[in-house]
Amino acid sequence: MITTKGLQILPLSKENILLLISEEDIFRKYINKNFEIGEVFSSPLRTGDNHPSFGVYYNRFIHKLMYKDHGNGGDGGDCFKFIMKLYKCDFWEACNKINNDFNLYLGGKSQDLSLVRQVEKELNEKREKKDIKFLSQEFTKQDLMYWGQYGINDKTLKFYNVHSVSKYWVENSIRRVYTEKYPIYAYYFPRTKNKKIYIPNEVFPNKWFSNANNEWDIQGYDQLPAKGELVIITKSMKDVMCLYELGYSAVATHVVGHYINHDFIRHLKGRFKKVIFFYDNDKAGLICGERMSTLYDCKAIHILIEYEEKDISDFYKNHGKRMSEKILIYMIDEK
Repeated sequence: MITTKGLQILPLSKENILLLISEEDIFRKYINKNFEIGEVFSSPLRTGDNHPSFGVYYNRFIHKLMYKDHGNGGDGGDCFKFIMKLYKCDFWEACNKINNDFNLYLGGKSQDLSLVRQVEKELNEKREKKDIKFLSQEFTKQDLMYWGQYGINDKTLKFYNVHSVSKYWVENSIRRVYTEKYPIYAYYFPRTKNKKIYIPNEVFPNKWFSNANNEWDIQGYDQLPAKGELVIITKSMKDVMCLYELGYSAVATHVVGHYINHDFIRHLKGRFKKVIFFYDNDKAGLICGERMSTLYDCKAIHILIEYEEKDISDFYKNHGKRMSEKILIYMIDEK
């Protein structure tokens, strides 16, 4: 956080802008036309465009709204690039304009762009992607017992690209070796080749190591059906797989309550009749569920407090499949 005059303020950044408004909001603000997503119309970037060649469309691969200007050599990009083209400015000037025009007050009304650029540089250095490699092995009896207590079998593990790991490396240096006390698992994301290491018996923060992200590596997204009645947004791959075993489609971000692009939610609503948030039955989970429900206009559910189980995985472990099926039906249909 940047601190000014003793007050903590949210920095101006692309991520924080999209936390408050959607990509669609930005396109509609600066395109002087009541357009439909996917419609082709005259380009706002060029004068005298007598042949409609411009459009805003949803890119399903990266879950973002993009523009395409076919009459300008096929130029295209996201809403930030559109602002840069429209006003002939750089990225941070575009962010600052959006911040001021929408009265977002990120970093204060008037931004010191040099300060913002320095903060962003520092954040990017901290976020530098680490190279992770792992050596996969056959699932051991211990692995199958561990996942089996949550109703998850080896077929489902393979479907979701979950591996038992004999050892893994970070930047070509061995980080950890599988032991009976500390088994290791890897979630692999084929499109990006990113990985998320999970050591269930470790304590936080050593339980996880990852170079995956919420832009490209939504957990469970690649396994979703093309269409469906319901999709559940939860907080872990374990819950995604447990819900799959119980007959439900689900996805998960990598951090509980992490911001999800509004246009990704709109994309899910286009594929599923109902979208539900399902976080932990604790203070953080309840607050996040309520916030997400309001922010994205979706229903939020949680395990009933009297059961004293924080999530569906633990509920399955302690109450079995039949009770898990019943409580899900109750929460989804009745709550």
